[in-house]
Amino acid sequence: RGICCEIAKNIILAGPKRVTVFDMNKSTSNDLTSNFYINEKDVIEGKRLDEASFKELAKLNPYVQLDIAKDNSIISHLKEEKYDVVVISEFMPKNTIVELDNYCRENQIGFIYCAELGITGFFFVDFGNNFIVYEKVKKK
Repeated sequence: RGICCEIAKNIILAGPKRVTVFDMNKSTSNDLTSNFYINEKDVIEGKRLDEASFKELAKLNPYVQLDIAKDNSIISHLKEEKYDVVVISEFMPKNTIVELDNYCRENQIGFIYCAELGITGFFFVDFGNNFIVYEKVKKK
């Protein structure tokens, strides 16, 4: 929903070679308050959120190839394409998330799972055992 749109926008503006979006939920009037790339016509036509947002997202950076994953199974789609990072921003069954994370970890694909819950939300990030964050600690 809104967080997915914001993440997609920021990734596209960062300029990777290719981005694939996937959100098979139908556009609703509630989405008009959080997804600024859809309009009332999209809701009336019952467009999928990824399809409704596609045209405006594609305008953000002409150097990024933007695709929509049409396959209804994310895991089968991942097996057909090569990705560096997968971002899931929709609630899914726990076993599906665990399966996705395990697949990504086994194939050295970064995995981010996040969702919004009104004014709160959560993020889970797994870039594997070889991902190290170096942070300088200021001495007092």
